[in-house]
Amino acid sequence: MPKKQAGKRAFDWRTYSKPSRLLTPPQEEAFATGDLACVLAWAARDPRTRVEIRARAAGIYHRGVSIARVSGEGPFTTELEGDSSAEQQRGTLETSDAVGAFLDALDARRTSIDHALDTGQTRRTHRSYLSALASGNLGVDLFADEMVVVDSEYMTGKRKLDLVALVRPVGVVGPGGFANPSPAFIDVRSPERPLSGGNGLAETAADLAEYSKALSGQHRLHTQDEVVALAAQKVRLGLLPADLEVRSIADEMPFFIVAFCEKDPTDPSCDSAIQELHERLVAKHFPVERLRFLHLTAAPEDGEGLAIQADDLSSYREFKSYRKSGR
Repeated sequence: MPKKQAGKRAFDWRTYSKPSRLLTPPQEEAFATGDLACVLAWAARDPRTRVEIRARAAGIYHRGVSIARVSGEGPFTTELEGDSSAEQQRGTLETSDAVGAFLDALDARRTSIDHALDTGQTRRTHRSYLSALASGNLGVDLFADEMVVVDSEYMTGKRKLDLVALVRPVGVVGPGGFANPSPAFIDVRSPERPLSGGNGLAETAADLAEYSKALSGQHRLHTQDEVVALAAQKVRLGLLPADLEVRSIADEMPFFIVAFCEKDPTDPSCDSAIQELHERLVAKHFPVERLRFLHLTAAPEDGEGLAIQADDLSSYREFKSYRKSGR
């Protein structure tokens, strides 16, 4: 059982633990060839629908909205989320009729989400940006892609980071470029995410820097091993390309990528937040050359992702110049 996390100031890295972010063998088998294979096939029919692996469970999302969660090891338990948090239905997949009813419910929920978003009844959420970035960086073309997003809303110590990704080493081409990639965490700043405060840029960056060095890097190494296993499981289930073979992750500080999505970083109101971000990283002795910035002006398009290439990323100094030129 995961231990309860302490308050931020009293956080003890020696007592931190969490369950591995993987499906159990019976769950993986069910999704691959068993009773749950139809769920993956259903999700694959719409590129806006994602299946994410969680600790001994799978989450299903459409256009960034949570639809359902599947857990247990047989009979499998389903939690279907409705239009509000109060509308949550639990069930079990004990018969073929129950599986059929679950797929029908998923269809209905997906249709409802499409209608609400397309008619403006529901606004785009923060998760929609995560979904678009994950979908746009799946490594479909491993000869050209420079980044593969492996997971979303990943927990590192006391901080939940938006995306965890793998970055191809400079000069290494083809699928083999991801055999020993660099780790990267992506923090997305969408219109609904504040730049300052407890969940602001500086706090997030400082927590990641602390996490990266905690207990001489033991927690970071644990994360790297877990991400390798998670990538392999996603490959086996067809959630990542079959020729993506991550053997290990480079033992180095992760990239910290701040992605501004439909949020103008050239606005003067961003000055103090970005400066504090830099100062807090320097104070934590985090290599500033591992800090990157990304400004995406396009909104997530239906059926399309937001792909990231190396040329899209800026260093702190480059981003500082970019912001000045934009005023």
